[in-house]
Amino acid sequence: MISLAIPTLNRANFLQQLLNSISIQTSKNFEVCISDNASEDSTEEIVKQFTIENPEILVKYYKHHQRLPFDRNLAAAARLATKPFLWIMGDDDRIDSNAIECLNSYLRATNYSTLLLNYRDWNYEFSKCLKTRFFQNKTDNLVATQSDLIEISGFFFSFMSCHVVRADLWDKYAVEKAFELQDSIHMLVPLMAATQGQNGYLATPLFDKRSSRLDMEYYDSIDIVPSWHQSINSLIEHGVSKKTCDLFFKEYINDWHCSRDVLGKKLRNSKYYLSNRKYLATHYSRFPQYWFKVWPIFWTPVWILKALKKVKAASSSSSKANCTALVF
Repeated sequence: MISLAIPTLNRANFLQQLLNSISIQTSKNFEVCISDNASEDSTEEIVKQFTIENPEILVKYYKHHQRLPFDRNLAAAARLATKPFLWIMGDDDRIDSNAIECLNSYLRATNYSTLLLNYRDWNYEFSKCLKTRFFQNKTDNLVATQSDLIEISGFFFSFMSCHVVRADLWDKYAVEKAFELQDSIHMLVPLMAATQGQNGYLATPLFDKRSSRLDMEYYDSIDIVPSWHQSINSLIEHGVSKKTCDLFFKEYINDWHCSRDVLGKKLRNSKYYLSNRKYLATHYSRFPQYWFKVWPIFWTPVWILKALKKVKAASSSSSKANCTALVF
């Protein structure tokens, strides 16, 4: 019933932990599709060893010779899939031993186009569970609308591993030109697929999410404002309500990711606001949160932002030194 689509890049140790959790599944009715984005570590060897040790699990692995943008590597993993449903899986997470069995049961008994999955939130080292239930809604097997899904998950609808999508709908929508060369295809396609039939939400967590350390240089390189403008237009064209788009965009502005994105881009390009004023006026400025959280960053001179960044860095270093002194 399910294809696990796993895009990966130079995270062999994390991928090993994910594969370990996959190897102990109580149901073997699934396949593993891994798209390796030209990794330079031991990823290939780990996958080969996994296939040898688990011959009963169908594994499809393709290693690219050149580095691809994130969306294309994810799409490449999805193209390897042949099962009716696609579970988009982060290479640094791990799934419960009965996760596939539970999903197969739900999917056979329903007519869902998409499933939103709850999860447990762990620290980076997987040594401490931070939240035993990340989404607080406790209604299991809830039939949900597009807006319901956003209200349940908020900004974290954008988290890759919490989506299961009908494979035919993924194939239909993943080719959208508006989604190219950005990092949101794993969220935008499920949102479009949610317009086609019923959608479900599973409140019982089925996997563990690792709190990752973000690659800020990568995130700063994505010009999120014009890409959002194009993507939202495409979502509306394909039946996603403007209310749902606005609801998610409101959650995005409320979340710290928005301020981080804007701050990083402003530090790299002092005229960032002026170069994107059309898109900003179209989407950002319609939300009250914009004027308090985003607008000040756009208009604050870069030299002040850099000075504040240095002060914050110095303060963090001082705090760490004080903690070390207390320990010893």
